[in-house]
Amino acid sequence: MSLAASGLPRHPLVGHCLPHILEEVRAEEATFISESLVASTNKKFRFQKAVASRLLAVLYPDDTGKTIRKRVRKYFPEEVHRLSDEILCQLQEFSRSLPTALSQQLLRTWANGWCTSARFRESHVLPCLFGCSDQPDSLQHYLFCSPLWSAIASFDNLPIEADILSVLAITKRDFGIALRLIVASHVYHRARSDHLDRFLLFARGQDLDASFDLLKVPTHTAFTL
Repeated sequence: MSLAASGLPRHPLVGHCLPHILEEVRAEEATFISESLVASTNKKFRFQKAVASRLLAVLYPDDTGKTIRKRVRKYFPEEVHRLSDEILCQLQEFSRSLPTALSQQLLRTWANGWCTSARFRESHVLPCLFGCSDQPDSLQHYLFCSPLWSAIASFDNLPIEADILSVLAITKRDFGIALRLIVASHVYHRARSDHLDRFLLFARGQDLDASFDLLKVPTHTAFTL
């Protein structure tokens, strides 16, 4: 118990950080108690929660900003100079403010996690599922895919963004922008899993009207989930 109280200084995993964390939390607890006495409140200081949150941050640091910068540098190198540390820090805070399910879906897009044939380097990379001529089945294209974003805009009535970092909700950290990016991911994966053959048939025949009508089906589903 005495070793635990001192922060397990010899522990191979936490010995380098836990003693300092305990000092910080004890100081925070003392301040909390003093303020509670002045305010005459009965709130309790959650010591274990305070320690755990700090320990997790040290052992498993949030590398969202690093991941985003790496992906933008790879796929949109002309834009990486716009990713300041301040913007990435604000983006992390914005991501944390969202429900967990939504933030995970955002991270999936930021990390190039869509299940496209280009990403998986399949022997035959499919064309754009939604009929864009001479465009591959890749996330980099779908972020600008006119049929996809037109279908989404027909439901949310938001303007279609032209700036890639705004599309990605990086520089334009808005719930509506983030939500439509999540919707785009849902629409693509539902289209690929449920309607792939029909979309490819329409794309080969350049039947864009039929393709767009079909595209509205998974889009409607995404907005009603």
